[in-house]
Amino acid sequence: MSVLAEQIGRLSAQFSASATALNITRNTGQAIVSIEERKIKITNLESGSYYLDNVLEFSPTGLCLSPNDDLLCLYDSTHCDVVSLNEPGSKIKHTIGYSLHINLQNKENIVQIIFNRISQFGAELVVLTTDAIYNFDLNSSLSKPTHTYWLRTSSPLANSDSVDVIDPVSIAFGSNTDTVNPRGDLTLLILSSDSSIYKIYPYLPANIAVSSSWLGALFDYASLKYNASGAEDLSTVSMLKFASLLSQSNGHVCTISKVLPSNLSRGKLVGPLSIQPFPDELYEQDALKLIPMENDMFCVLYNRALAVLFDDQDQPMAFDGQRAPDSAGVVRMVDCALFGSRTITSAMLLPNKPTSLLLTSSESDLLHVDFADWWDVLAHSIDSNDVSALRDLLNNQLPTKVTSLGKVRLPNTASIGEPRSLQYTVPHATAEHKIAYVWSYTHSYAFANSSVLEVCAPAQPSVALDTELAPQDVYEKYQPLDLNRQLTATKTTLAKVQKQLYAMSSNQPLSANTRDLKSLYKARELITTGLIAVFNDVAVTNRKLQQMRSQFLVQIATLNEAELNRQDRLERYGSSKRKLEALASKQAELQKRVSEFAASMEKLEMQASNHANATLSRKEQAYKKQLERLQKLIAEKQSDFRAVQEYVETLKDIEVVSVAQPSGYSCEVARMKAKLELRTGLIESLTQELKSTSI
Repeated sequence: MSVLAEQIGRLSAQFSASATALNITRNTGQAIVSIEERKIKITNLESGSYYLDNVLEFSPTGLCLSPNDDLLCLYDSTHCDVVSLNEPGSKIKHTIGYSLHINLQNKENIVQIIFNRISQFGAELVVLTTDAIYNFDLNSSLSKPTHTYWLRTSSPLANSDSVDVIDPVSIAFGSNTDTVNPRGDLTLLILSSDSSIYKIYPYLPANIAVSSSWLGALFDYASLKYNASGAEDLSTVSMLKFASLLSQSNGHVCTISKVLPSNLSRGKLVGPLSIQPFPDELYEQDALKLIPMENDMFCVLYNRALAVLFDDQDQPMAFDGQRAPDSAGVVRMVDCALFGSRTITSAMLLPNKPTSLLLTSSESDLLHVDFADWWDVLAHSIDSNDVSALRDLLNNQLPTKVTSLGKVRLPNTASIGEPRSLQYTVPHATAEHKIAYVWSYTHSYAFANSSVLEVCAPAQPSVALDTELAPQDVYEKYQPLDLNRQLTATKTTLAKVQKQLYAMSSNQPLSANTRDLKSLYKARELITTGLIAVFNDVAVTNRKLQQMRSQFLVQIATLNEAELNRQDRLERYGSSKRKLEALASKQAELQKRVSEFAASMEKLEMQASNHANATLSRKEQAYKKQLERLQKLIAEKQSDFRAVQEYVETLKDIEVVSVAQPSGYSCEVARMKAKLELRTGLIESLTQELKSTSI
């Protein structure tokens, strides 16, 4: 066992097995960045592990490292954070974190985020959402994108000549390594779930940082295209002007808005590209991810297949505001591996071996796909400009190796195999980051939880997949078209036609005279001209069919979107109709209850009115009689009171009699006084009683 395997064995038990734990390996191959319970953990195979001070506010589902290996981007469907990383081997726990504020619209979610390799400090992010592509320069702003590409023509900010990208699932640049490839670095590919591939060429950062050789290669290619097409082709003229202005900029770092005019600083979104040939087995599969590779090739991961495509990048640059090219471009199908009934969940390119991929399946298989046997021949043919070895290789099935490394137990996540289910919230990138991958100069290992699997070693290759145990899952190879066989058959047919024509013109053996030779030459020339005309017609028809196919795909995508909108509107209409019907029934029931209540109130008021009238008439009669008695009594008392008052006034006028007056007179006065006081009290009591009596 290697030293690297022993180090992994000691540290593999420390990795979390939770559903939210993610891993990504730094460029050294010896340091792993893990996300565990919203904490960032740095694991070095030599010095151990430690946690950074940063605590995330969300559980990320995707990770990506910057080209300089100093920035880590973490994101989910609505959030994005960027954390600066210290040098590998450092024990410093403090680091700086940034929160990217993306103004997402209604129902807009983040799909994938990647770094732009040719941006200044590698610090520009390309954010793919369900509705747009945003470009953020971390050096200038965390909330305002430098430029935006809208993927829906229905967007109010979209251009009139833009195209619709329905259900985008992945983006990638045309190049994956540090090789000088300006065309690949300036090409941004967009993949939709229906296998449609779109392109933005050129896709520019806000601030570009490239080498002199890179600028020279770009100018040389633009000059070559200009010399081939001439000054009449406006697209190549714009391309040459674009390359010339970039090459003349002072220094290798420049701001695009200061170097290029507005009509040359923004590429146009074009597509879909024509994929030739396209196997019938892929029509019913869903595309999951774009994986860029070397030599202008890239892989498209399907849920049950893996396709290798070649982008010849022969199309000129298309700038925003200019007329769209007649053809969006062609990508060639180089190889295609079909996985039967197995469902592939994710794939990753091995950083130390760019001709190999690691795949995870729903059956917990870890698969190793190796293109090295024919990739090395391709690279040698490109370097030496000798395609003879490559031509011999293409005559047979490409020797792509697919091996099973073993079983890995990944944590259960949301339903990856059912993207239309309501629980489908975890993207395909999550399964990729469940596996940690480390490497050295001689060995490389992949491990998940406590399982450690050797990916490649000098003396111990991986165990080949046993297809006899599962015949329904045999990895099939897509057979390319055998053009040499068709060419040989065509030549044989031409020879037979020439022989028959000669036999028709003369029944005698061929004589060596000029006239017969001239007739044979004219016949051959006529046949050749006819074949060329037929082939031209076939080529023109083929191009028209390709254009019709592209337009048909766009119409299908538009129809699908309209059908989705129609179903959504029908659902909303049905929901509104049901709500209105429920409200109408409630309104009718309420109206019925109000009518019943009104009838009850009228009945109660009638009964109360009758009862009140009867009761009040009896009371009025009683009060009337009592009032009459009281009035009569009051009148009598008032008359008595006036009489007493007059008597008292009379007494006041009488002169004072002497003491010797008769005793009887004094007694009469006292008796009358007492009687007067008694009547006064009686009158006051009656007055109080009248006041207290209410009629």
